[in-house]
Amino acid sequence: MPPEDNGTGQAAGFRAILFIAFRWMQVGRGGAHRSRLLFASLGIAAGIATLLAVLSVMNGFQRHYMETLIETSSFHVRADVRPSLSQEAIKQLMASLSEQPEVRSVLPFAETSMIVTDTRFGRQTVAKVLIVDFEQLAHDSGFIAALGLDQAAIARLGDEGAMIGVELARQLQLEQNASILLKGAAVSEEEGLVPYAAQVAASAIFKSGYYDVDAGLILLSAQTAAREGLPYVHPTTLGIKLFHAERDARFLMKLRNSAEDALQHIESWREYNRSFFSALRTEKIVMFILISFIFAVVAINIHHAMRRSIARKLKDLAILAATGAESRMIGAIFILEALLTGAAGVAVGFAVGIPLALNMNAVINAVVRVLDAIVDLLGSAGIIAGGSSSALFSPEIFYIEAIPSRLLPADMAIIAACAILFPLFASWMAFRRFLDMAPTEVLRSE
Repeated sequence: MPPEDNGTGQAAGFRAILFIAFRWMQVGRGGAHRSRLLFASLGIAAGIATLLAVLSVMNGFQRHYMETLIETSSFHVRADVRPSLSQEAIKQLMASLSEQPEVRSVLPFAETSMIVTDTRFGRQTVAKVLIVDFEQLAHDSGFIAALGLDQAAIARLGDEGAMIGVELARQLQLEQNASILLKGAAVSEEEGLVPYAAQVAASAIFKSGYYDVDAGLILLSAQTAAREGLPYVHPTTLGIKLFHAERDARFLMKLRNSAEDALQHIESWREYNRSFFSALRTEKIVMFILISFIFAVVAINIHHAMRRSIARKLKDLAILAATGAESRMIGAIFILEALLTGAAGVAVGFAVGIPLALNMNAVINAVVRVLDAIVDLLGSAGIIAGGSSSALFSPEIFYIEAIPSRLLPADMAIIAACAILFPLFASWMAFRRFLDMAPTEVLRSE
């Protein structure tokens, strides 16, 4: 029947195209065409492995910093309490929010910037002070985990003192339970600018792994603040954390509609960290574009390889066209070659790049050990001065102890698509040259 005959003919044509494509990839004048495609596949594989390694490290750093900021500073949603709201109303609002199925925790706090002074030597710096109830803080497991603490450590503190970052303690040369002086100023409608001060104990030292937090954050007990007479005793902001950070927009709209009379200046973590996230996104895009030049170079090589192949096989292509083969079927031969080249590069690149990206620390440490061995060998031979063992992440230089890595499926999909589309475009551009030629003129010249 005609539909079956048409389907059989298309299947036979497709098999013929596959046969010709594989045949031409295997056989060439001196193997030049096959070698060019092989090197193109290796170039694609190298580009993919490099991209996976670089982007996984960037994603790892971004995830670490973003999670630390969200847990300790911006939360998933921040909402300022209206000044007219009583303490009892705030408690009722917190209880209502905690009952929402998408809410993980609600933490009331007040924040301000204060001058921190070491009472022994007079060293000073400026830090952000979060005044919070330590008992309520202990229920925010994400917050205390981001600080490198646990609920037991918070419970031992009771309701007294302050927690400071390890870098802030280093700058002021403080030890645990050392005394610090906090100075600030509040604006009063009656008295204008009113200075205040409080002397508290650094009852705990935390390390989040994020320098800005460790060097510029102090958690002050609300009970201590009340005893010292600080103006920021009552909570002015609610830090809300969700089980799913990506669902913040829906919850934000819901919160604005239901608690408009009690809250103001409601914003999500995306809005609060807009400039920081924009910088990270721009850095990632620029890095992706720069490394993607590898694919562009490979595409140029594939383009020249296809043009030479078409020039050498012009007679064969003209015979195919003269015997009734359509231009799209002939073009499919070269498109298929480019597709197989890109697919081979993607397979090899992912096979090498994924293990490399997931084991960056082991790979880099192995490279460092090899370099140390070479330096020791050259030092023992008297070629260079005796070198010491190099520490890649020396705490005197870097603030990280290891390289975090994280592979995102979206990044992998974009990389694979680029690795396949670049060769396809290059092959199509090369085949356009044949479309302008008449098969009869080619055979007559032969």
